[in-house]
Amino acid sequence: MWRWRTDETLERIDSGALRAASGFCKLAVTGWERHVRVAWPGEANGTIDVWDLDARIKTCSFDGGRSKNDGGAGMCMSLQWLERTHEHDVAQCRLMGTYEDGSVQIWDARKANEALACERWHEEAVVASDYEPKKGIVATGSATGELVLARWNHAEANLVHPVKLKVGDEGIADVAIRPDHKVVAVGSWNGKVHFCALKRPQVLCSASYHTSTVNSVCYSPDGKVLASASNDRTIALWSMYNAAEK
Repeated sequence: MWRWRTDETLERIDSGALRAASGFCKLAVTGWERHVRVAWPGEANGTIDVWDLDARIKTCSFDGGRSKNDGGAGMCMSLQWLERTHEHDVAQCRLMGTYEDGSVQIWDARKANEALACERWHEEAVVASDYEPKKGIVATGSATGELVLARWNHAEANLVHPVKLKVGDEGIADVAIRPDHKVVAVGSWNGKVHFCALKRPQVLCSASYHTSTVNSVCYSPDGKVLASASNDRTIALWSMYNAAEK
């Protein structure tokens, strides 16, 4: 693990005291109370552990097995902190986890008890997720190629206004909401990158370059460029003002 310092240098964080994460789920990192917190899947199936990187201690664990699905939630597939940078620390401690059974769960990292919210919009595993803090937009993508767009209501601590969009027949590996909260990029198992409108959900266009699963999509801070990374060991840069331009 590395920390980006204010002098624009990298500082390696000694993580020797921390247990390695389980599974293939990406880590989720945030900061509150002047400490860096990282969330990752726990050793037990369906659990999430939150660690304080500065103190090198585990602060809490959540049991995702408490899904509405009686069979249990299965593995945790993706994690996102629901941050609000203009608010005080209480808004930084909400954590979203998506699961193998198709459920989306929201937790309060200060309280390792019942989930604040639990929804099951997808029929299959929710492999990817992203969150846009200014508008509170949540995007989730499933193994069946289905994208769900919803909003996180901080005041009432619930997920509202879900809209489903079928992006393709192949599964979704990653999603990224553009910083202007107008477009979401979708990385697919078939190597394509799809661009979908958020206001009136629809697929705007699809771009082809990779020959294998697009595991990661990420926008530049100004939203003008999208980077996509694939199992074929290539990285592509896409101009958002010409979807066919790399």
